Parts: sequence; structure tokens; C-alpha cells
Amino acid sequence: MIIKEAVHGCDCCRNEFLETNPLRLTVFYNDKSLFKDAINKGDCLDHYEFCSWRCVLKFLPTIETDSYIDLPHLEFDDDIDHVNELKEICKHIINT
Repeated sequence: MIIKEAVHGCDCCRNEFLETNPLRLTVFYNDKSLFKDAINKGDCLDHYEFCSWRCVLKFLPTIETDSYIDLPHLEFDDDIDHVNELKEICKHIINT
């Protein structure tokens, strides 16, 4: 019996997702002692979901891995200056 539907939220700001398409980030590991998610110890990866790129960029410096991070796909709204936003995202990632 389901008493309450699952509520999903942002792994950074903890706000509930209002849309069904969050930004997904995956962290891969070689060293199992670095896992944050105790349930998925055998998977060699952690999954995170975010409500915005602002939250992704805020969360990135907190990640410790000995392998790599799979960032969310870049998607732009029609009313955004794509080039400037992409430059800002790349600059932040490089400086992190």
C-alpha cells in the first residue's frame, strides 16, 4: 500500500522538483571507500539530481572522486544567450 507518493528534490538546495526532467549528474569511482551512497556500494557510482545549473555548479566542488564525473546535458531555453551561458558554465567548471 502506498501511503504517500515519493517526493524527489534537488540534491543541492533540497527543493522539490516541479518538473519531471531534473539535471542528472553521475560520479564514477575506482575506490569504493569514496562512495556517498551506502546502498549502491557495488555500482561504483553515485547519482545526483539538480533543479538548475546553478545548483550543479554549487555542488561540483563538494565531489571527491578518483575517476570521473558525467555532467548533465546542456539544454537552453529559446530566450537565453546560449554562448554567454555556455562560457560561464565552462569557466566555472575549469576554475573548480
